[in-house]
Amino acid sequence: MKEKDAFIDSDVQNIVMYVEKEDGSYGGLKTGAYMVNTQIDEYRNRRQKLIDASRRRMQNGEISPVGFFIEIGGMTLADVAARVSVTRARVRKHMTAAGFETMTIGLARAYAEVFGVQLDELLNAGVNEHTIASM
Repeated sequence: MKEKDAFIDSDVQNIVMYVEKEDGSYGGLKTGAYMVNTQIDEYRNRRQKLIDASRRRMQNGEISPVGFFIEIGGMTLADVAARVSVTRARVRKHMTAAGFETMTIGLARAYAEVFGVQLDELLNAGVNEHTIASM
């Protein structure tokens, strides 16, 4: 790769690449990471679309806050069940609005810990925009 083609101006993340210089020699070039400038915005847009779609599903009663956090966290039922020490069937039940309402406070605390949120953020996820926006 030529030096002029490799340079990316970025203050976020820099790397050193070995490139062909103008004089034909090879050497290091401090440049911005290609992914930072080309894919971060795309990732953020996709992430926001996922959060918005999951939030709508939660507000429509299709999923509970447990289901919401599982979806936006990209977690599996098996992973969450193992971390909370319940069966996958119980996690599936808690992913529904009706099942969420039957959950004990102790189990809600365990879910909150797994999702990395405060208990009140889990219990109020459908109404607390700040929690959802910060995920």
